[in-house]
Amino acid sequence: MVQFCYKAMFNDRILVIEDDRTAIDTIVSSLGAEGYDITVARSVQEGLGLYRGLAPEVVMIELSLLADNGFFEQLTAASTESCSLIAIYSDGDDLFKKGLRVSLRKPLNVHEVRAVVRDTIELKRLKKELQKEADGRKRAEHALEVAREDHRLSVEAIREMQTIFDNIPLGIAYIDKDFRFLRISSFLERMLKVKNSDLAGKTCYNTVGEFSQSTVKSGLERVCSFCKKDECFTSKAPTVIERPLGNMVIRVTTVPEVDEDGNIYRFLEIIEDITMPKYTEERMVRNCQIQGVVGSILQISLEPVSLNEQIERILALIFSIPSLSLKSKGAIFLTKPDAEELVITAVRGFNAAQIEACSSVPFGTCLCGLAAQRREIVYAPSMDERHSIEVDAFIPHGHYCVPIMHKRYILGVINLYIAPGHVRDKSEEEFLSIVANTIAGVIVRKRMEENLRDQEELLRSVVQSTKDAIVTIDGSGNVLFWNRGAEGIFGYKEAEVKGRSLSIVIPERFVDAHQRGIGNVMASGNSTLLGRTFELVALRRDGSEFPIELSLTNGKMHSMDFFTATIRDITSRKQTEKELQKNIDKLRKSIGGIIQTISMTVEIRDPYTAGHQRRVANIARAIASELALTEETVDGIRMAGVIHDIGKIYVPSDILSKPGKLNDLEFGLIKLHPQIGYDILKTIDFPWPVAKIILQHHERMDGSGYPVGLKAGDIILEARIICVADVVEAISNHRPYRAALGIDTALAEISRHRGLLYDADVVDACIRLFREKGFIFE
Repeated sequence: MVQFCYKAMFNDRILVIEDDRTAIDTIVSSLGAEGYDITVARSVQEGLGLYRGLAPEVVMIELSLLADNGFFEQLTAASTESCSLIAIYSDGDDLFKKGLRVSLRKPLNVHEVRAVVRDTIELKRLKKELQKEADGRKRAEHALEVAREDHRLSVEAIREMQTIFDNIPLGIAYIDKDFRFLRISSFLERMLKVKNSDLAGKTCYNTVGEFSQSTVKSGLERVCSFCKKDECFTSKAPTVIERPLGNMVIRVTTVPEVDEDGNIYRFLEIIEDITMPKYTEERMVRNCQIQGVVGSILQISLEPVSLNEQIERILALIFSIPSLSLKSKGAIFLTKPDAEELVITAVRGFNAAQIEACSSVPFGTCLCGLAAQRREIVYAPSMDERHSIEVDAFIPHGHYCVPIMHKRYILGVINLYIAPGHVRDKSEEEFLSIVANTIAGVIVRKRMEENLRDQEELLRSVVQSTKDAIVTIDGSGNVLFWNRGAEGIFGYKEAEVKGRSLSIVIPERFVDAHQRGIGNVMASGNSTLLGRTFELVALRRDGSEFPIELSLTNGKMHSMDFFTATIRDITSRKQTEKELQKNIDKLRKSIGGIIQTISMTVEIRDPYTAGHQRRVANIARAIASELALTEETVDGIRMAGVIHDIGKIYVPSDILSKPGKLNDLEFGLIKLHPQIGYDILKTIDFPWPVAKIILQHHERMDGSGYPVGLKAGDIILEARIICVADVVEAISNHRPYRAALGIDTALAEISRHRGLLYDADVVDACIRLFREKGFIFE
């Protein structure tokens, strides 16, 4: 690369991409004298690299260097509107095929080079100026259009405001700082029966005023009722007054308009015709006052202060009501908890002696106590015999004592002083009753809040003191609450997990299932896991896994779904359960061994029925399993079956092995064996009702069995099962007094007496075992 730098006249940069030394010299000599900055590249690739950093105004390029190398497209793509291209070509080059319009033909002519470059740059500058001018013209046209639209909107707004000003059913007047009318609305023209033009420039007090004196505007002969109070001269806030105007009563709202220096420069007055019958007017005023007082009391109830402070503010508010004929003196009493006694809570105008005398008033005592006892307003125009609490400091006065009630419960009493001779006013009492009811709502709400806070504090204390983990998460699985029990179980402090996913305490293999479970509950609104207690595996901070017991509930708070889990570390319990199970297994083995020993003892005495008890036990166990009884019950039935004939140990062996038919006495001894077996085993604390099963295993559903003759509902299921198994085994196998009859005969026997002697369900289960499931005696 060769760069020639001269003192530029125009500071125009020219990039020359040319490999012909003669052409380069011609360009440099012709343009250097003109003050251009010239950079020369001898290849298109070099020129393209220089172009990106140089940003020239003109690129002069040898056309032959662009043949089939793709650099022309790169140069064109990299160029901007600020750069012009001049092609240098020789005869035979396809100038227009490349899309180039400005060119210099070799051999180059110095004057032609200067002219073409100068014209190219000037043309480019001219285009920029024209574009700038066009852009300016567009901006001006846009600004003009915006201004026109603003003007149109302003005109429409003015027209709309004028329509409102002329048609609104209120009198509206603008008055300057010297109280001269500027303009009035059409409604006010009709109200005053005067035209706007007649009032322009006239003072308000000379037009609608009254003869009076003013403390501020000395020298004025006429001022309106409002001006008498001098309020519109001194207040910069909106003020309202009601006053007569001819046969009307009007309400005037005056809004001072203040300039940047804080000085009033004009007034906006809004005049309403509020003429109406006096009774209706008073009722409206009273209702308005009631609404205002109730609203103010409710506003006080929302302030974060104690109930006593709220009551004090409410008492001050009552004395601010202008329509009540009250002396600025009184008190509010609240009921003492769990006692028929009033306690002074807020006072106004009492001295120390009065406060001391009235600090505590039993129901039925003095006027306030009577109001509480009777649950009605007590009125006294003066101090009469009912005023039982007397203090030397008392001066003559009357009372309104208004009970504060919620439903039929007395919450307190409002005590208000009135001047002697006051006439009882029903509307005043209605007003005071409404105030009392509103205060009752405040008291109930405040006490409920305090009770709720107490309950919340109690709940928090319980939640934080329990060793179990109590954890709350949102619908995304992020922790909202983490008690100290959770800190102890999992090893994380609350600050470490709050706002994080609960998955930090869930083994990785269970995290997906946890997220799916939350998603299902959020989508469907219910889950089989809610309200249940189940066991899971959790993860401690140190990475160790341990068993937990978890119960889950859900709820909604401020439209946000949440889930609360109570979690217990059951590691110790699991270990205890394992040890207990080992002991139980040992105990069962011991019991089994004892029972087996007893069974063998019986069979030794009755060799002809050896194996009978074992076979009965096997059939009974199979029947119990077929009936889908619990594993524990099945095990107990098997154990009872193994020794169900233990009572035969007291029956002489010659009777047990007698080959012929037994006589009545012998059979009577045989029938004693269930009772004897029961007496032998009843003191043993088996985990199953073994003794009772043995006692009842020869009872029948119709009451024809022995030893007691129990019927269906009185025979336990385990004994009914042993009964059927005993019959089937006895008929099927050999006995001293006969040969074996076979299983078909045995099943026919129990089928024939199904539901009569034997339990129907037990019989059906036994037949299924032999007929369908191939049960055989071992």
